[in-house]
Amino acid sequence: MSSQQAIRAQNDYIFNLQVQADKYARLISSVNLRIKTIDEEWKTVREKLAELRLKRNEGDQRGGGINAVKSKIMSESREVGKLENRLASCRTRLSNMNLEEQDAFDEIYQNLAIVITREKENAEAFRKEAMKSEALDTHEDGYFRGNFRIDEESEMKQTLQKLDVAVPLRMYSDELKEGSANMRKRLIESLEDTRQKILKENADYERLRQTAQREFGPVARAVDKLYNSLGCNEMMPIIEQRSNDLVEQFTRRLQHKHPQNLATTSLGAHLQPSDPNRANGLHLNFNLNQAPPLLTSHDANSGDPDNNSGDEDDSLVPVSTAELQRKAAKTLAMQLSNAKMSPTRNKKKKQK
Repeated sequence: MSSQQAIRAQNDYIFNLQVQADKYARLISSVNLRIKTIDEEWKTVREKLAELRLKRNEGDQRGGGINAVKSKIMSESREVGKLENRLASCRTRLSNMNLEEQDAFDEIYQNLAIVITREKENAEAFRKEAMKSEALDTHEDGYFRGNFRIDEESEMKQTLQKLDVAVPLRMYSDELKEGSANMRKRLIESLEDTRQKILKENADYERLRQTAQREFGPVARAVDKLYNSLGCNEMMPIIEQRSNDLVEQFTRRLQHKHPQNLATTSLGAHLQPSDPNRANGLHLNFNLNQAPPLLTSHDANSGDPDNNSGDEDDSLVPVSTAELQRKAAKTLAMQLSNAKMSPTRNKKKKQK
């Protein structure tokens, strides 16, 4: 029992060491990210320094006062010195932190190596003692029965597999540490290549945009010219006025013919247009408390009621789009002809 407890204690100790190893691996990755951000800040500082130096040279070329130029140069040099001191302090602090974490990491791996050797020795001693103490009964999978348990052997093998994985991890970390400088250089080169590719793609997109603009510019101007020559701006108010008059006439006739069904009058709800958003039609709601509006004198006195009812029935029949367009064009032509005839009549009256 004491040997089993010692083995369990050793397994717990190995597990704790592995947890610490994972922790320090995460710390190393975070430190690498911080180093990368500091390098980027250093690059931005260098770019700002180059811009300040360029501005200083431009100030010298503009021929400003010598005292102003000297004071500007001194202030820029002081600012640059401050930034360089901050960068140096950040680098030293990060290097010290990296050294401390690397030492802790090395200590953990040394402890793991010691534990591995000790566990192997204990396993061999335990196996020899078990073979001497009892008559051994061989298991089909190669395990031994008796005081030596199969689950403990499997746990031991899993622990050894984990430790075998940890050793190449240490080797990989050492290789990574040795090749960090080359890796940074390769990273910078890859970033520069990506930047060049992006600049090239942007230039291609700009060239395509300019060619498209040159191609579609004459088409847009021709469409605008055609729109103005056809007089669409003058025709739209007339068409809107005529459509409003037709809707108003239709509602008046519905109110006159069916005064009891004024709650919900639907205009075009039974139709099925191609646009699904227009399938509900135009709903006209009326107040039941108000009296229906009266017809105009022209509608009330325009012949006998039979003819009026026949006209109303004809107007309630659904009309196709082509027929509506023909009617609208006819009314528009009549209005335009009336507008042209009115000035000639006025001229004749003046001559008389």
